[in-house]
Amino acid sequence: MHNILKYHILDACYEARNNMSVDNIPASTYMSSKGVITEEADQNIYAACRIMHEHNIGCVVIVGKNAANDKDPVGIVTERDVVRLLGNLDPTSPHEK
Repeated sequence: MHNILKYHILDACYEARNNMSVDNIPASTYMSSKGVITEEADQNIYAACRIMHEHNIGCVVIVGKNAANDKDPVGIVTERDVVRLLGNLDPTSPHEK
């Protein structure tokens, strides 16, 4: 009985996947409902990490300093950026806080 149910579920998933098209998925599906979270350009990477943690997000838009308007975006910091940064650190050297 369990195998029959399992195959019906797998068939339903396969059919749904085959009927799904990028053309049928609205872009708003992937937009953040939290709005855009920003950080000032003069802040350090720790501030960006803290904001990502507090808001449970994967990136922070960096604004100001190099832009004509202090609220214009000048860059973005992502979780991947942080991982690359940490991966390049020498674990034997002392780091400043």
